[in-house]
Formats: sequence, structure tokens, C-alpha cells
Amino acid sequence: MQALLTPVIALFAVYVAASQWSTARNKLRLDLFEKRYAVYEAAQKFISSIVTSGKVKDDSMFAYMAATRAAKWIVSHEVEEYLERELYTPALQLQTLQAMLEGVPAGDERTKNVERQFELKTHFNAQYKQLDIWFSAYLQLSH
Repeated sequence: MQALLTPVIALFAVYVAASQWSTARNKLRLDLFEKRYAVYEAAQKFISSIVTSGKVKDDSMFAYMAATRAAKWIVSHEVEEYLERELYTPALQLQTLQAMLEGVPAGDERTKNVERQFELKTHFNAQYKQLDIWFSAYLQLSH
């Protein structure tokens, strides 16, 4: 009986260790999901603020930049490039166009500025779907 007890204890220890490893792995997945979701949510809020107001506000730009800084480490370099190329840069362009529009009299220059702003606002509206596509692989919790 005593000879059988040692392997049973060893098997129980292996079971406990495997359970702890599985729990730690799931905790890491959840923590990573939460950090990735925070970046996704910041991008969603940024897009939403531009689409609803039609303007790029300094505080929303700052909040977006602060929240998405970690993207290259917790998502991927490609997603970070997407966030820069398709959200930050066009937002900067829109903000610049809006500042340039002040005091410009009616005419060709003003019309071109307004048309470019319209293109950028349309671009931001399309980014809701694109953001979901870019983040879909990173926001999956498998069971």
C-alpha cells in the first residue's frame, strides 16, 4: 500500500501543477485581452469623437496617442502602423485643414479645403469597420 501511495501523490502533484499552469496561462490571456481592448476602445472613441463632432479636438488626440502607445508591444507592428497611418495622420491633416479654413474667404481654396475635409471625415467613418478587421485576431478569447 505504501509503495502505491508515492505514485498517487506524484500524479496528484502533476495534476495540481498542470492546473496552476493552465490558470496562469488563462490569466495572462485575459490580461493581454484587457490591454488590447483598451487600445481598441481608445481608437473607437477617437473615431467616434471625430465622426460625431466633425472636428479633431486636442484632448481627444492626446488621449488617443497616450492610449495607443503600447500597441506595437501588445498587438503587432502592423496594427501600430495602421493606427498611425489611418487614424493619427489623417486626424492631424483634418486638424490642420480646419485651422487653415479660418479666415479663408469663399472661393476655390476654401472649396478645396472643405472637399478634403469631407474626404477625411468619410475616411474616418469607414474606419469603424476597418478597426474591427485589424483587431479581430487579437480580441478573440478561445474557450
